[in-house]
Amino acid sequence: MLGAACQPTRTPLDLAVKMPNAPLSVEERKTGPRLATVSREGDPSGAVAMAIVSPRAGLDGGAASRTIAALVDARLRARSVEPATSWDGAGVRVALSLSDSLDVQRAVELLRDALHRPVALDDVNAVRRSLESSAGPMLAAPYAPLARCTGEPASVPGEGFALETQSLDELLAKARRRGGVALGAVGTSERTGSLARAVDDGETWSLEEQPQARRPLVATHSVTVAGRPSNEPQLDVAVPLRDPRRALQLALQEEVGRSPLSVRLVLSESPFRLARVVASAQGDGGCVRLTLEAKGVTRSRLPRAAAEALAVASETLKTDLETPLEPTVVARQILRSTDAAATAELAAWWALAGAAAEEVELETSSVLAVPAERGDIAGTYEELEGAYRSEIALATQRSPSRDAASPKPDERVAVERGQGESWLLIANECALAREGDWDAGRSALVARIAASPGTLAGVVLEPWVEPAGVGLLARTQQLPGETSAATGRRLGMVVGVALTSLATPEERFARTKLEALRLLSTPSARRLEGLLTRLEGAAPSWLRPDGLLERQLATTAEDAEERWRAMLREPWRVAMIAAHDVDESPAAFGELRRWVGPPDDAGCQAAHSNRTTAPAAARWAAPSLSPHAFLAFQAEGPSESAVAEVVVAHLASVSQRVAAESRAVLVGAPRRPTVVVEIVASGAERDAALGAWHRELESLRTGALSEDELRKAQLLVNREHVRALESPRGRISALWRGDRVTPVSHSEVREWLGRHLTKDRIQVLTGDPELP
Repeated sequence: MLGAACQPTRTPLDLAVKMPNAPLSVEERKTGPRLATVSREGDPSGAVAMAIVSPRAGLDGGAASRTIAALVDARLRARSVEPATSWDGAGVRVALSLSDSLDVQRAVELLRDALHRPVALDDVNAVRRSLESSAGPMLAAPYAPLARCTGEPASVPGEGFALETQSLDELLAKARRRGGVALGAVGTSERTGSLARAVDDGETWSLEEQPQARRPLVATHSVTVAGRPSNEPQLDVAVPLRDPRRALQLALQEEVGRSPLSVRLVLSESPFRLARVVASAQGDGGCVRLTLEAKGVTRSRLPRAAAEALAVASETLKTDLETPLEPTVVARQILRSTDAAATAELAAWWALAGAAAEEVELETSSVLAVPAERGDIAGTYEELEGAYRSEIALATQRSPSRDAASPKPDERVAVERGQGESWLLIANECALAREGDWDAGRSALVARIAASPGTLAGVVLEPWVEPAGVGLLARTQQLPGETSAATGRRLGMVVGVALTSLATPEERFARTKLEALRLLSTPSARRLEGLLTRLEGAAPSWLRPDGLLERQLATTAEDAEERWRAMLREPWRVAMIAAHDVDESPAAFGELRRWVGPPDDAGCQAAHSNRTTAPAAARWAAPSLSPHAFLAFQAEGPSESAVAEVVVAHLASVSQRVAAESRAVLVGAPRRPTVVVEIVASGAERDAALGAWHRELESLRTGALSEDELRKAQLLVNREHVRALESPRGRISALWRGDRVTPVSHSEVREWLGRHLTKDRIQVLTGDPELP
């Protein structure tokens, strides 16, 4: 994992973070142990704890820690106190609960004596009895390389200590090291304030300046027999980190059940699932251990499946580590503990944790545990191990590149200080381009399912469904005491969780699908369905993102999840309106990138080029539409959207003059701008209205639009754009689309009308089957 022969330069962590009314403080002393205190009211009794970094941390599987813990615990019990003692490969923690008979002064004296008193024969016998009666769980020998990283106890052949007075005295002497011993106290301010006095007034702590042993973390990948009840393959991965705060934050980010890694394993169709995440803090850095479990994978497929899961985990964790370090992450963990003794232990241990100062190349070590099968021999596992290592090399080559040439997310920002809420919009413009008439509307359904929680962690979610794309729109207010960066992270996290948590119960899918069907079942929606289907042929989603009623009726939860997987592999565009300062958007985008990984491709031009064009001249009837009739004609693409807007604005302004009960609207912009004129009439009135509109369109085709009429239409377009920008919802949508008002010339409009208003381009739909 980390290979180096030199001693590390270690930097003590600053735990005295700037938190409102934070009761946590850490004191670095020239003589004696480091002191950590948590002042709080309400505990029936406080606690004092001592933490000791093992003099052989990571080198002996925890043998030194276990021996020191047994000795200290036995000595304290011999003084009629009941300590809470714990140990691992990294060190020892021992806590004493305060009482009427045990105050801070006495607790400090007992802890100092337990660490400093020369070893006697009674101590040796007590340690021997303790070790014989409490072996404790330990990782098997193949896991020793992982244990060196995480500090977990492991079986290391040949390691241990001769239980005699001289060897135990030498072990205690090595443990008494400056920067390797700390005291922690929890209780009222009066109690915690007396910790320093107790240290100063008592006997001297003789802590020597000794170099700390370096954990030899060398990257290894091995296969072993899985002695597990589930009899399923298990992959354990250890990742060393320079800063233990990073390890803790990463473990919190990858919470089992809802994490970016869980999502990416699903998207990669891996049989492995995240089952456990553990973070550890050491004296010279930190470590994260991931446990992944697989089901239903054959022995022959296992090496490649495990290697690919390892590659996915590595890439995901690299993205996680790009998230800015939250300075309060450790303090919040310490203060979250409700038990006084446990809190004192945490405070003392984190006071000893440090970060290696030099930059290092992060690598991973792993152990693949394979269920034993009848007839297996040692050679079988050697072959599997060789295959596994070979597949790791291949998977690394296949994993998404994250260099400068990799596709970068399209991120757009506006800072609007003083606004009440911050807004974020993430949407996919490729999804609609890939839909045909058989699956139209599934992308929009995915967006509605993702938004269905409504509100999460103070963030309001809405589906964003437009012809330009589909996605999620989110907004939130800054919480009391929250920094702008924290607001951004919360906003990005909630959107990421909502967008990637689509493996939903049937009830949630059914409820959202019912709401979508109601939208498609309204009279106006049903009237437009036939027209838009005919206009766009095999790609109705370009004009109607919500799709077709009949197609949505047949959509299953499996269909929605399949579309969700495809959308998460496609490029996304993100826009944000930050209400506070420039720190907000980088935090939001960084958090969001953890959940939505790099796309499989940089764009969706191929899908765009495969869309159908407007059909040839057509007049058709749908009796169910009576008394409505439609005329429609289409632009040829996004480049003509500005002209189509002006034309619709002019038609809307003259619609009542041309025919009563008629209106003109633009649908499908900007991808497929389509001008639609709707007439409400039947019989002779309808025929007269259709004739009047045909004459109006013919006059426009032949140049009847004056420059004065063009200026008025352009003014209407500008006014609509300004009206849309009056709300943050409109502004963030415009920011995402890249909207801008593009003035068009008189000659451009006339040329466009001449091309699009010919008889073979105008489509007519009526409710009367008897068309002339």
